[in-house]
Amino acid sequence: MSSAFFTKVTRWVFPGDALDVALAELRLDGDRSTEGIALWLGDRKSGVANVTHMVYLRGSGLYKTEYHIRVSPNLINEVTDSAINLGKTLIGQIHSHPAEAGVEMSPSDEAGTPHVPYYLSVVVPDLAHRAGTQIADCGVHVFEPRRGFRRLSPRQVRSRIAFIEGGTVQRITLGF
Repeated sequence: MSSAFFTKVTRWVFPGDALDVALAELRLDGDRSTEGIALWLGDRKSGVANVTHMVYLRGSGLYKTEYHIRVSPNLINEVTDSAINLGKTLIGQIHSHPAEAGVEMSPSDEAGTPHVPYYLSVVVPDLAHRAGTQIADCGVHVFEPRRGFRRLSPRQVRSRIAFIEGGTVQRITLGF
């Protein structure tokens, strides 16, 4: 695989509506008292990951409970095929936890999340039901080579995560 897919990322840039769109998706699952998930596709260049697409996962390849999400290999293959067809790469994910689970990555999160250099994993509190949730309210974790997942500090989140006003994330639904 090309090293361009795994170049070092020091900043993630999102369309302005990306967090609100993701929270609305996760809230649908939260309404059923289960964790929710969405994936982000985009480009990596010069240390910046630009998110362009949000992938909604559906169907029998997705298993969700209050404390766990499992995505089947077939559904991940469908995501990969879509990314290739769009000329994009998987940048990261956002998923929700119930209130008592907090915003740290659980052992099952760490085991089931791609161990790809500079993969971004955002954990949203309260099954995405907390009004006014901002990125700073979430656990923002990055997979770093030789270190594993590391949570960014609030200061690092402010300096490394950007939402561009007026931008609109493109949406894809996979797994029917």
